[in-house]
Amino acid sequence: MALYRYRKQSLCLDSALECAQGSPAAFAEVLRTRLADDAVTGVALARPLLIGQMRHVLGQPAARLAFLLPKQGLQMPALMALLEWLARVAGERGALRVVAEVDERSAAFEGLRRTGFVVYAWQRVWSFSPSGERPEASNLWRPMRSVDEGAVRSLCQLLLPPLALAAETFLLRPGQGLVHCRGDELLAYVSVLSGAQGVYLIPIIHPDVENVEELLRDLLWGQSRGRNRPIYLTMRSYQAWLEPVLAGFQGGVAPRQALMVKHLARLQRAEVTASQAVLEHAWTRNLEARSSTKNGTIG
Repeated sequence: MALYRYRKQSLCLDSALECAQGSPAAFAEVLRTRLADDAVTGVALARPLLIGQMRHVLGQPAARLAFLLPKQGLQMPALMALLEWLARVAGERGALRVVAEVDERSAAFEGLRRTGFVVYAWQRVWSFSPSGERPEASNLWRPMRSVDEGAVRSLCQLLLPPLALAAETFLLRPGQGLVHCRGDELLAYVSVLSGAQGVYLIPIIHPDVENVEELLRDLLWGQSRGRNRPIYLTMRSYQAWLEPVLAGFQGGVAPRQALMVKHLARLQRAEVTASQAVLEHAWTRNLEARSSTKNGTIG
């Protein structure tokens, strides 16, 4: 099958992946090559064939749906079977939940809902071009350091609603995020994903910041200096108060997306005996050994 024909027919379910790395059609090509360790691909035997991919790093609590293709062939029975299979494999790999980002007008939205995914937030992705003159940035942001991790987690717990906290996974890595402080108080954090096709930003900003317009402008200009890639800034529904500020900048905005999650396990406190601990350790080793058999076909 010539997968390149589906380049414009694939439906990306991970905005960060698409904005930073490019078209998800590039990831469909892995069906003809050796898959990465964190990629799981399934095929539903329908007409046309329905292909879906999930990404999960062993040891991480969340898996992410990467893409479906072709987006015009999302017949409900096949789509639901494929999504259920991917979720089952995610659970077998140790994931506690699967997350996806989807346009609310897509047929995939209803398929996700029917297979147990629920909406925990909404988002719009804004895009900005690095072309044109811009004044010098005022350095309101600095790279996140290891000493900032506690303050960033506290900021997330303060500003994210409970549903989002239960679904979101911010991997806090020093040097890969930005923070804004007023004195000793950390008031804003930005998750930064930089790729060959663009820079993807997710800001979490406290309403108590001063001159938020200058703060956002400095963020965008700081990311565009010395680069010729578009800048993508994601506004979640719990940060919607920032969108009127972005509307004043010269940028574009994509249609609204639903952030959806399917929880695979419920955390419970339980007493664990020594024999249970040995069995669980053995199960983990067996799971890692079986990771090479992670791809499948759904009849």
